[in-house]
Amino acid sequence: MENILLKNAELFCPHPCGVKDVLVSKGQIQKIGTELDYNPQTTYVLDCSGDMVCPMFVDGNALIVGKLIYSEKDFLAGGIGTVVGTMRFGCAVKNLEAYLEAANKLKLNGLDCFILTDGIDFYTNSLTGDISTDIATINGIIGAKTALSSKGVVRLGNPTFSMFQELAVRCYSVSRLIRRPVQLMVHLERELKPHTHNLAWIDKIVEDTGVPYSTFKLLHAEEYAEDVLKYAQKGCYVDFTAFEDKYDPRYDNLVSAMQTNDIDLDRISISSNAFDLVEKHGNFAKYCEPKNLLNTIKILCLEKGLKFADVIKLVTSTPSLLIGKDIASLEEGKKCKALILDKQFNIKGIIDYKNNI
Repeated sequence: MENILLKNAELFCPHPCGVKDVLVSKGQIQKIGTELDYNPQTTYVLDCSGDMVCPMFVDGNALIVGKLIYSEKDFLAGGIGTVVGTMRFGCAVKNLEAYLEAANKLKLNGLDCFILTDGIDFYTNSLTGDISTDIATINGIIGAKTALSSKGVVRLGNPTFSMFQELAVRCYSVSRLIRRPVQLMVHLERELKPHTHNLAWIDKIVEDTGVPYSTFKLLHAEEYAEDVLKYAQKGCYVDFTAFEDKYDPRYDNLVSAMQTNDIDLDRISISSNAFDLVEKHGNFAKYCEPKNLLNTIKILCLEKGLKFADVIKLVTSTPSLLIGKDIASLEEGKKCKALILDKQFNIKGIIDYKNNI
């Protein structure tokens, strides 16, 4: 049937909307309300009583180039409809043309996908020879990526302060030119000690150049949560890596801040950090799977008592802000990319205009 009616769903758009009906026609949300009129001859009615309906998730950091990577089916199975794809560090694959091709393949297979120029190593070649031109002219490139470490780590390039500042200034300058956010994604290497000079570089750049804190997105915040969350208060975007089968105590600072409403949720996100399969003794071990995103949401809500209305922002509206497009909301007139979840956070259904499901 060409129409789908979701009845009596607890709706999150992602803001909580209460119990509503959602009428979807040819992949587009036609009406949100109560007791909606519909044609029973052309409408499939799905009773969602007791279930939650929310936007599909945005995974703000996931590997899409490598030897054995996760497919669009893995992302969709985890409730993910949009991916910010990255390249694997330290590998031979530093070909941005292949990177862009991988993103386009995911798009053709039903995902929304965006990428970052410059890779994780500072000296990775750009497509046009200049990262600013990449971002301004190539559809789907939304920023650049680099890394900070407290000691020389070959695979990360370990940029000097002047290199890091130049990259930040370029990102901010092009954002003003094209009038949309441009993110500088900063991989925080485990060797980084937050009280050393490296994170303070951000403060100096802001003070000396006028580049706003909102230009920076700090990855793997769980490694240094207490210190990194201070940068969220200053205006940086801060991203936590989803955990696997059980709660990660490195989330304690974030959980505490959310329980006391002492954090701006528009500055916090969670991503899967989906990584290609790692070879161990001839076998391939899964690492940082896309499904971890939903598992983390489940544990934060059911075990730690956080409100779903708060947690859902971390995987929908916040990463959307950085992309610069409203790609994770349910509104009348918009294409529908929605999840149906039961109260135990199992996916009961996906309404996805791109995949006709």
